[in-house]
Amino acid sequence: MATSPPLDLSESPGACPTAADWEELLIESLRRPVQVSFGTSRTVPVRAEERGQPPVFCVRLHKAFSEAPLEVCDSLARWLLVGRRARRACTLLDNWIDQRMKREPTPSRSAPTLHPNGSTYDLGTLSQDVLNQYFKGHFGQERPLPGLTWGRRARSRSRHSLRLGSYDPVTHVIRIHPVLDQPEVPRWFVCFVLAHELLHAKWPPMRGSGQRWIHHGAQFRAEEAAHPDFKRAQDWETLQLPGLIRSARRGTKFRAKRSRGLRNLLGRQGSR
Repeated sequence: MATSPPLDLSESPGACPTAADWEELLIESLRRPVQVSFGTSRTVPVRAEERGQPPVFCVRLHKAFSEAPLEVCDSLARWLLVGRRARRACTLLDNWIDQRMKREPTPSRSAPTLHPNGSTYDLGTLSQDVLNQYFKGHFGQERPLPGLTWGRRARSRSRHSLRLGSYDPVTHVIRIHPVLDQPEVPRWFVCFVLAHELLHAKWPPMRGSGQRWIHHGAQFRAEEAAHPDFKRAQDWETLQLPGLIRSARRGTKFRAKRSRGLRNLLGRQGSR
């Protein structure tokens, strides 16, 4: 019995050429306020998150989606509505993204100016401790250490999330959010964020079986979970994230929040 060849949508005519067209389609499909913008990320060609008050669903699409055929437009809308349960839509969307990204030239970006020296922490000094403890012998002449820099010191607009670090595989640079360059952020936590981003350099994103980019593969997750500060860092970030977000938004000093267990202990000591 003959099988049909896979659907080739790589050359199909576009249906949503502008961000406004995409917004109209997604507002009608999702029944909620939507804001669409185009970008150039090949590793995350689709990004969606809720922002602002009242909330707006912000969708960032690779610029290739300005050439997306109708089937892909409908599949993306379906995926945003119900997620991976829309199996046929996900398969069609994954196949189109894979075909289209292969046609995109690898972006060339000049390496940014690095600013590793902060007002509280020097990323160069911290990185040596991290490298000696967890990456000994991994980075060298054949595999150079990524460039290290504090991010741009500008107020964040996000109310609900904060990206504490990032690794850019194109420029081979690690950026750490400047909100962590404060006295009340523990040194060990900044070192853990550095270790997390160095793991991204050690285990860069790769394609999974479903053609999606995998940023935290099995090796990555195993090595991160083996870090002695893994659980402590998760707990500290959960407790302190609201304060870090406020500090980044307002440009004010970060004041660390004490955990309930520590407050109770201090209270018992004070009552003696």
